Amino acid sequence: MNGLVKFIIFAIVGISGGYVSAIYMAGGGPFSGAVRAGAWVVWPESGADSGSPYARLHYIWQGQAPPSHFDRLDFEAQSDDAGRAIDAACTYVLEGPMPKIRWWALSAHANGTEDGQAAVTEISSHDVIYGHDGRLRITLSAMAQPGNWLAMPGRGRITLVLHLFTAGPMGRERLLEAPLRIRRGMCS
Repeated sequence: MNGLVKFIIFAIVGISGGYVSAIYMAGGGPFSGAVRAGAWVVWPESGADSGSPYARLHYIWQGQAPPSHFDRLDFEAQSDDAGRAIDAACTYVLEGPMPKIRWWALSAHANGTEDGQAAVTEISSHDVIYGHDGRLRITLSAMAQPGNWLAMPGRGRITLVLHLFTAGPMGRERLLEAPLRIRRGMCS
């Protein structure tokens, strides 16, 4: 009986440890295949045959198929450049030069809404006006703002996802730099 209890305890600890470590790695832990670029995290090899299984797990955990290795890069940010969590009660300015690519889309995903459903807002390369110097400036706020404005969805913590649709595998390394700086403004 004592041996059976030890076996059950070791099995529970082993399964729990494996589960927790897989979730940690899918979130961008070391050796997961994730690349950090400022506040952004990207999994550049997630759709490649030789890509990290944790990078694939990152997408599968969200109910998505990993993006094509040749067509798209997905950057995710859950914090600003100062390391503070992105909060729906604050205003943020996303600013910087965008790489010359076919198309991009920036979406804000709320982790909590009143009805318990996920809320998403989005802006794309077809919806914005660039500055005279070619730089992009987007304001993320619950209140309408002049210029390029992305409405803040829901309440609580926000995850930003920037999809870059590339023209193929050539020059992907230049796309792995932080695409936009994320600066926090006023909070209510």
